[in-house]
Amino acid sequence: MIITKVGWTKYRVAFTRPFETAHGLLLFREGLLVKMVAPGFEGWGEIAPLPDFGEGGTVMDALALLQKIVPALAGLEVEQLLAGTLDALIEQASQELSALSPDLKITGQVQSTLRFGLELAAYDILARACNLPLAEYWGVTLAPLEVNATIGTPDLAETVGATRHLVEAGYKCIKLKVGITANETAEIARVAAVRQVLDSFSQPLRLRLDANEAWTVPQAIRLLKQMVCCNLELVEQPVAGVNIAGLAQVRHATGLTIAADESVVSVEAAREIIAAQAAQVLVIKPSLVGGVQAARAIIKLVEAAGLRGLVTTALDTGVGIAGAFQLALTLRRPPLACGLATAQLLTDTLVTNLPQIQNGWMLPLSAPGLGIEVV
Repeated sequence: MIITKVGWTKYRVAFTRPFETAHGLLLFREGLLVKMVAPGFEGWGEIAPLPDFGEGGTVMDALALLQKIVPALAGLEVEQLLAGTLDALIEQASQELSALSPDLKITGQVQSTLRFGLELAAYDILARACNLPLAEYWGVTLAPLEVNATIGTPDLAETVGATRHLVEAGYKCIKLKVGITANETAEIARVAAVRQVLDSFSQPLRLRLDANEAWTVPQAIRLLKQMVCCNLELVEQPVAGVNIAGLAQVRHATGLTIAADESVVSVEAAREIIAAQAAQVLVIKPSLVGGVQAARAIIKLVEAAGLRGLVTTALDTGVGIAGAFQLALTLRRPPLACGLATAQLLTDTLVTNLPQIQNGWMLPLSAPGLGIEVV
């Protein structure tokens, strides 16, 4: 199937309320929606770097790289793009742009988000051509998938209220952003307050923490030892992503289940984390780990090692959410709750027919490809 055209639209979508992580305060999300056209079919992808995450990079960096690559895409077979041609194009274009425009920041993350967007659009076309949802195209049986809810406000009263609201909405797994309070005393009190709210309900409810690299190794060990009593399901990225040895140290010193997130930037990084026994869980953000094919490779690596993987969005709009959902459906079952319930954080998803969430479960669509339509 021949690619005849690739186009894009730039977007900027506000968060419904400021969303805070240890990386900073997020007021809006911006990126590119990419449409790939082949005879009789079109596919969608999303390219959306996170400037404060890892190596960073901006939408304008990604757009420059996309514009450099697009002329070479017309006339390619979709399967050819996925078989290595895209990687070669990205490498060549990145080198040329870096030489010609030193002000551009063509980071690994920019390359990863661009690869994700174009690979996702290509897979969307292939699955639509077979009249199958993408997960079924990959040989997976569709089934509802549990998702976690996320709280990203440092205010104690707002955090407590949000926790109660989310549980009443049916979520059984709550992820609390930490590393965002004024001091360690407030940090511990906020986590304990959420645990107290969860324990006030009759059913068992799980609590995760996501530190987004906020702590040093000694600080993480000290804080987490004081939080063990809060019955934590897992703790995401308590220390810097590049500090794999430190991550392993926190894991062994606390006895808690540690999830690597910002550390998982590539297939090679995933191998390093597994070899170092640094985490029991790897968080896979498809747009930030190298793309769709890299995400699938990491899932296989993790499961072959007897560890657990979970898929999350990178706070994308509906196209990225739909793509992450299809990838999450390939996890070994029963999977951990995945971080896909992020549409509610944005004022607009830019799509129709996004998979719905009922009582904390995301429901698959029978429509072909990603199942969504861009509006």
